Amino acid sequence: MKTAFIGIDLQNDFIKKDGALPVPNAENIVNNVNNLIAKAINTKHDLLLTCDLHDNDDEEFNIFPPHCIAESEGAFFITDLKGIALHYATSFSKSTHDIFDEKNGNSNFKEYLYNNKITTCIVFGVATDICVKAAVLGILKRGMQVILVEDACAGLDKTDEAIGEMVEEGAVLTSTEAICI
Repeated sequence: MKTAFIGIDLQNDFIKKDGALPVPNAENIVNNVNNLIAKAINTKHDLLLTCDLHDNDDEEFNIFPPHCIAESEGAFFITDLKGIALHYATSFSKSTHDIFDEKNGNSNFKEYLYNNKITTCIVFGVATDICVKAAVLGILKRGMQVILVEDACAGLDKTDEAIGEMVEEGAVLTSTEAICI
């Protein structure tokens, strides 16, 4: 059994209040995110970070305002992340909500999980009701256990509904404190 910590879309445009698509209360999860990252590093668990990345004319901008445009400040991981995290982590870019979506042009994330024999994923990040939910459901669909760190997630507007769906599908809820003991 092998565990991976998975941080979803911890980028300026989502986390910062002045980002292009700020997730309400996302700045409040940064300390918990850093504690989870420190735990992953200190216990030598895999640390995976997803990165939402778009071209200027991405079709997603018909639904959401332009955000996380390649090479923009908003697309970069938040500077508040523990400095070592970006050197320790393996990152995976995506242009859709779902890291498992083949439209992302790669299947590296799925292959990484399988090739490294990951059986349990500790998931946190933004947005709970969109990208976090898609990742959690995708991981569960592939037969792995998911532990969702609720106080290290922030959502847009259907957070409770999304958490209910993830739990119904098999995700286990926990807190940062419970993971970091």
